Amino acid sequence: MDNKVNSFQTPSNYSASSACDNYGANQASGSVFDSKGDDSPRAWCPRWPVKDEGREWLQLDFDGLKVINLLITWGLSSKPSSMWISS
Repeated sequence: MDNKVNSFQTPSNYSASSACDNYGANQASGSVFDSKGDDSPRAWCPRWPVKDEGREWLQLDFDGLKVINLLITWGLSSKPSSMWISS
């Protein structure tokens, strides 16, 4: 018997330590592109550069206790610059 359950859970609420204009916590939704299918970049970006202190954070609320087996994060690749965490 296969007990695997494949599902995509979308968080009900997003919050963050800070955010740049147009890149708020709610932009960290399940896709890097919006639901219209166009190439509009979507991402949460903290207001300040991320350093080793770990002061910037993103919180996802799933309305109750959930077991998360996989969480994928992507950087924002856009012009004129790309924003990635390398480690």
